[in-house]
Amino acid sequence: MIQFSKRNNLFTTILLVGFGFIGCSSAKNFCEDLTPYVLHYIEDGSSLTVEEVREKFQKMHGVSENPFTSSIGYSDKTHWISFNKFPNPTNPKIPAVELLLIDNPLLDDLIMYVFAEDKIQKFQSGDQKKFSKRRVPATDHIFRIPPEIPAESFILRVRSAGSIRLPLTKCVPGKLLEYEIENNIQHGFYYGSILLISIYHLFSFLLTKRKTFLMFSLYGITLVIFFSSNSGHLQKYFFPNIEGLSNHILQFTNILGILFGLLFIVIFFPFFTKEKHSKYIIWLSYLFLAVHFLLVPWISYSYLSKIIPYFGMFITFYLATALFFKTNLTQADLWVRRGLVILSIAIIIAILRLNTVLPNVFFTLHIIKISQFIEVLFFALALSSQYSEMQKNTIRIAFEKEVALKLAEAKTDTLNYLSHEIRNPLHSITAYLEILGERFQDDKTKDDIRYLLKSSDHVIKIVSDVLEQSRLEAGKIKIENSMFFLHDLLDELTGEIQPFLVQKNIKFFTEVDSNVPKEIYSDMFHIHQVLTNLLFNAFKFTKEGEVSIKVTIVDEKLRFQVIDSGKGITEEDRNILFTKFEQGNQNLYKKFGGSGLGLMISRGILNLMGSELQLNSKLGVGSEFYFDLYPFTNTTQETV
Repeated sequence: MIQFSKRNNLFTTILLVGFGFIGCSSAKNFCEDLTPYVLHYIEDGSSLTVEEVREKFQKMHGVSENPFTSSIGYSDKTHWISFNKFPNPTNPKIPAVELLLIDNPLLDDLIMYVFAEDKIQKFQSGDQKKFSKRRVPATDHIFRIPPEIPAESFILRVRSAGSIRLPLTKCVPGKLLEYEIENNIQHGFYYGSILLISIYHLFSFLLTKRKTFLMFSLYGITLVIFFSSNSGHLQKYFFPNIEGLSNHILQFTNILGILFGLLFIVIFFPFFTKEKHSKYIIWLSYLFLAVHFLLVPWISYSYLSKIIPYFGMFITFYLATALFFKTNLTQADLWVRRGLVILSIAIIIAILRLNTVLPNVFFTLHIIKISQFIEVLFFALALSSQYSEMQKNTIRIAFEKEVALKLAEAKTDTLNYLSHEIRNPLHSITAYLEILGERFQDDKTKDDIRYLLKSSDHVIKIVSDVLEQSRLEAGKIKIENSMFFLHDLLDELTGEIQPFLVQKNIKFFTEVDSNVPKEIYSDMFHIHQVLTNLLFNAFKFTKEGEVSIKVTIVDEKLRFQVIDSGKGITEEDRNILFTKFEQGNQNLYKKFGGSGLGLMISRGILNLMGSELQLNSKLGVGSEFYFDLYPFTNTTQETV
């Protein structure tokens, strides 16, 4: 069995180490900010050529018509960038060639135009281009800047369906390579830690079959794919020759991440599917996610990149709020609630940044990654805490079961002793009463003795029923099958019910279909016991009419039916009919007597025989109790 409590510290350490690597991302102090030197022009849809755009920049005289900020937000327009000058290098040892760095892997389409010697050189980058065609193979977008070419000779065109962010910096090539390596190591620890704990819980699911482990594992794996596509590493290492795939992967994994996270919460907290309003919200969420998942290839990325985060914020906030007002939460429940609260806040901050309400700083840029890192940690702690509670409950239940079995055995032994000690004097009393009945001739005395005999038989029957129920609960009743003749069983039953036929004006008959075999392989003793209980009940609750036993073949099973023309049973009484010491209602108990154990015992015996006691009843018409036995023919004795 998996010991989560012992291994939890290991995974907590791994996650915190990975989180530390992400948080300790060093600032690119070897780069210089180009934002103060940028000329910015927004194309109005007239499809200008680069030469026409260059003329517009030349007329600006160093002042942008549209003040430039590195965060543009969602925009379906084409943005043109030029430079009125480059900052002078602060280090005279800087090499002759420098690099223009745009630290944003999610831009769709970037083109750098360089005017040199009456020629226009064109360099492309962006998610819509093949990664293998980039001149500098880095996850960020990088262009070479030879210092001998004037700043105004560089023009950058930008288009993107998502939120546009253009942190423009000029960097030293050697240092940039170090940064790229450091960046890859940091993300490797981040992805590796989440992936490791996800795979661990996937194996946990295979061993325990608990769906919470599976959903958590799929959620973590989906996060790894989403963030690796978001950072450009997926395109760089897995499909460098396919363009435009990252946007689809981002949306597919974004939707799947919400779905698996939602399924994890719903399975972890079953009340979400039981409460009426919560159930509707959950199922509408499933429908929304399913429709958008199927339509990802045909819906614009711009729409999805805005609507999915808002939906994620809504459902996360709803789940966190619903849990916030719940009381009597376990420690595992509290870990999940904390994770949802942190993620809700992070999504709000991320949406505000994407819409340029908040600035692009390290915290806002990486808030989703950081929060989901913490959320994965909290969910793992929740599963660990839940599994520890499960182990404690398993031990407790095993102990309670052992105690209950011992108590049941003790009760059975006690009842066996008491029944023996009670039934012996009762049989003696019955015998003396029968002798007295023969001695006295007056009707009054005979009636009194007959009443005493009836009461004595009634007490013996109750004692026998209690003992039989106790033996049934203790598992001491065995089913022993053998070959017997069906007519022998029916003849015995007919003989036993003769007193009822004498006392009441009720007809009784048996009916056996012609296709029923004469010899049957089953447990005659216990079939006799069940039919006896059913017949006694039928005669007890039938004032006039008829009672019958029918034996037929139904779906290759042998069916026994006990049918009466009594008063019938209401729907309400059927629900408690097989409950201990119940007879449907107290009026029936007072009128007809009995312990109410007969049907309970009969059902228990039939369950041991692989059958079930069934009931059809209609008020004023009568009732039918029946059960099916299969197989019912065999030539070999079998003991169950």
